[in-house]
Amino acid sequence: NIERATFAELERQKGNECFRCGENEEAINCYSKSIAYDGKNASVFSNRAMAAIRLSYMEQALADTTMALELDPTCTKARARRGTVHHQCGRYAKAVEDFQACSERERENKHYALLLKRSEEQRMKLQED
Repeated sequence: NIERATFAELERQKGNECFRCGENEEAINCYSKSIAYDGKNASVFSNRAMAAIRLSYMEQALADTTMALELDPTCTKARARRGTVHHQCGRYAKAVEDFQACSERERENKHYALLLKRSEEQRMKLQED
């Protein structure tokens, strides 16, 4: 339905604007409305996950990044965000898996390489203790 797709896009754009302004709760609300209109856009789930990460809603962020990857397994941003959730929750081996996949997909991206290195270092620390 064209009308639903239009409303989904409007809410996504509102969510992006709220996110840029640091209004993360409102961004989550807008992204949720967008998903209600069209639940097949991986980037909306990924964006809602990033707003959730900013608010330390890690379980919501994990669910959203996982859904984004189910919808689009090539969505590197969603995989990196899921890696961030795993890292922040102390699941360093899972973070390494996600950041490794991101680094392989976008070899020139130094940020992914840095995130991978940090998670590997934390994983090694845990193994030493």
